[in-house]
Amino acid sequence: MKQWEQVRSYLLAATLLGSLGVLGKLVLFPKNQMPDMPTYTFPTTVPLQKWRFVQSYPMTLQKETAPALVTSVDAQTVAGQQYRYIQNGAPLTIEMRYFVDTYIHVPSILEDSTLASRKPDYKVLNSATGEYARFEEFGKVHQSACVTQYGGTSVSDRQLRQRQNTLPVLSKRFFPWFLGQASLRDLRCVWVNMAIETRALNANSQLLDQTWSEWVQWWQNHYPDL
Repeated sequence: MKQWEQVRSYLLAATLLGSLGVLGKLVLFPKNQMPDMPTYTFPTTVPLQKWRFVQSYPMTLQKETAPALVTSVDAQTVAGQQYRYIQNGAPLTIEMRYFVDTYIHVPSILEDSTLASRKPDYKVLNSATGEYARFEEFGKVHQSACVTQYGGTSVSDRQLRQRQNTLPVLSKRFFPWFLGQASLRDLRCVWVNMAIETRALNANSQLLDQTWSEWVQWWQNHYPDL
């Protein structure tokens, strides 16, 4: 009984010290009442083996025009960039968008990022990098997924949350969360939509998968800072 009382005393003392630490941080380093909107600038070039870089440009995000002309994805996109490459006359187009705690469900991104009435018919597949959605339209094969800070790529918010419920991830984020510096889970998404002509895949069926793996790995090594 006495042993349990000692344990209880230690727990109460630890809780008190933790509370005092958080209180002291809030007093000494108060947060702004209105946090700044996040910003991010995509790199102009990203290296890709076996591909020649052609150009890249920031996406024009229609956030303040008539509602009928604005997709909900544009309204939630922090930054966007289009990249173009070429190999043996075959073009490669990659659309990138950065979301912060908003869009992490790839099917919703695919449906909301176009004003077309026809929505893509996709399949969810798995690779060494994680889950991704694949669909084909207008003579091109597309692969799409969220590159996440932890656990590769995800297609649904459920997958992303499940991957962050592991002890290694939670242990890294617990202390910043405890101090009020970050959320317990990092729900950011660097969304990729990679498109290549079907005829190029007919000549090399592994081309898209190889390019996808290299692209995802680069972004996990160069993930946007919080």
